[in-house]
Amino acid sequence: MPELPTEQFDWGQVATTCIKLHAEASQPVLALGAELKSSVCVLAGREAVFTEHLGDLAEPGTYRKFLATVEALQKKLGVKPAIVACDLHPSYAATRYAHSLNMKTIGVQHHHAHVVACMAEHELTGQVVGLCCDGTGYGLDGSIWGCEVLVCDNAAFRRAGHLRTFPLIGGDAASLETWRPAVGLLHEIFGDLNAEKLTASCLNRVDQKALELMQSRLKTGRALRTSSLGRLFDAVAFLLDICDRNITEAAAPMALEAAAGNCDFAEPFDFEIQPGQAFEMDYRPMIRGLLEGLKAGQSQEALARAFHETLAAMLADCVTRVAEQAGLDRVALSGGCFMNRILTKRLKELLDAAGLKVFYHTRIPTSDVSISLGQAISASARLGQEG
Repeated sequence: MPELPTEQFDWGQVATTCIKLHAEASQPVLALGAELKSSVCVLAGREAVFTEHLGDLAEPGTYRKFLATVEALQKKLGVKPAIVACDLHPSYAATRYAHSLNMKTIGVQHHHAHVVACMAEHELTGQVVGLCCDGTGYGLDGSIWGCEVLVCDNAAFRRAGHLRTFPLIGGDAASLETWRPAVGLLHEIFGDLNAEKLTASCLNRVDQKALELMQSRLKTGRALRTSSLGRLFDAVAFLLDICDRNITEAAAPMALEAAAGNCDFAEPFDFEIQPGQAFEMDYRPMIRGLLEGLKAGQSQEALARAFHETLAAMLADCVTRVAEQAGLDRVALSGGCFMNRILTKRLKELLDAAGLKVFYHTRIPTSDVSISLGQAISASARLGQEG
């Protein structure tokens, strides 16, 4: 992989990274990042300078630091942009702030920004297949995206594949209490959970009044749906009795990875790739196989490993189909799920074997910290197309 042309330096109390770009920006751009793992980026000329992880903007202290950083970064660089790029989520603090400014605002889809940041790290131009896997990102259809295969360049993308969606109820609690995505997942597969004996033991760990309320809401069919791979990790961690709560961020996925690391190999479960306007990765055979394995007394470690092996195989299958369909051979990986070393290593092996060139973050974070960089570059590319 090419060496990343970056310069690390500190100013004030915030570290920044400078990325050298191929194309010169027609106008300076300020990009405000995401809600969690917030960062700020200023792009001018052929340089994009973005900050380290500032924190969660829901915290008042972090939001004040964010506002101060926006001003200080522009002052430090001697740039006053007239364009601001932000996430599409209307409730994000950074998005609301962007729309409060007297500047032209360009919204950039969360997962597209992730992939563009990876492209910038590896100096990729033109189209790539982007695979972005994380916990949450606002989708173009208003649902929660989180396992997306995109055909994209810096300026635009199309959604060419995604994880089959499942219902998610509970708002912020759904990212903390792992039983919530698990119940939504089981309802998607089995419908009436009370009639499914395979799920009885794990559901006994849930407060029954809360479970009844959840089931009642699921039966209405009005639950928000998600394609989040992060929430799928949470659900499986609950089903395997590995983690019932994300006490710290991504505690359940990390515990699941740790369990899988105690088993050298396990045969993957079945899965399906459904054709359509976009390929759909169908996890239902995998979850049925996992529950059957639990019933048969297989160990947590073996089942966790089989889950990782299945995910890698399913993602590789979908990406390979999209690449063949689009006539592309470069794949850019981004998103918090690729902090998982088992998944990333196995997926890269499978994509390498399929003859694809794989790029992933090695110098800048694969998490939402890189979002502001992707936003700035994407917004600049769109401005360039407008002339």
